[in-house]
Amino acid sequence: MKSIILRWTLNIGISLVALGTLVGMGMLVAAAVQGEPLQTTLAMALDPSVAHQIVLRGGGAPAGTLAIDHATLTIRAGRLGYGLAQGVDILASGGLLVLALVSLRRLTVRIAAGSPFHDGNAPCLRTAGVALIALSLWTWVSAILMPFALLPEIKVSDGRFALLPAISSRVVGMTAARVDVHLDIAWLMGGLFLLLLAEAFRTGCNLRLDSEAIL
Repeated sequence: MKSIILRWTLNIGISLVALGTLVGMGMLVAAAVQGEPLQTTLAMALDPSVAHQIVLRGGGAPAGTLAIDHATLTIRAGRLGYGLAQGVDILASGGLLVLALVSLRRLTVRIAAGSPFHDGNAPCLRTAGVALIALSLWTWVSAILMPFALLPEIKVSDGRFALLPAISSRVVGMTAARVDVHLDIAWLMGGLFLLLLAEAFRTGCNLRLDSEAIL
């Protein structure tokens, strides 16, 4: 019963990721047909941040500070090259995640059929692990590099802010609104765990083959 629930969960996950990928590509194509770029939302960090003192209402004694150090950039901009990069990002992210989920589903089917140490189980785990590691690295690279193609085309209307990619030098005399990239390691750690598990399954498969040869 548990294996059936797991298979259905993986099926739903595969369907949702595939649907999300198709919807994302559809929105990108529709925007291109209309001659408009797809909306982009980026988390930004302000450097230097603006700090305001917080005081108590009664006597005005200092109680802390309010730091305005983050912002959200929501824009519709980007030339053809950036639009193509968005398409590649959508396909790569969705495709790698679907590959990992499909590989895990194959493994689940074999285990449910009573073959936990089937010859193909270790390769399934290895494929899923490599896909998750590649997804993590791709996410990092795209988050760091794609703003380089977008930010030079735009500016803040009042001219007080310099919009900068995550890796860039500060502009003297201006507040820098820098892309705030968080390098999440969840996919990376999950991929490494699956690679370790793949080696365990490969060892178990070899032990099964040795025992069958002895018998």
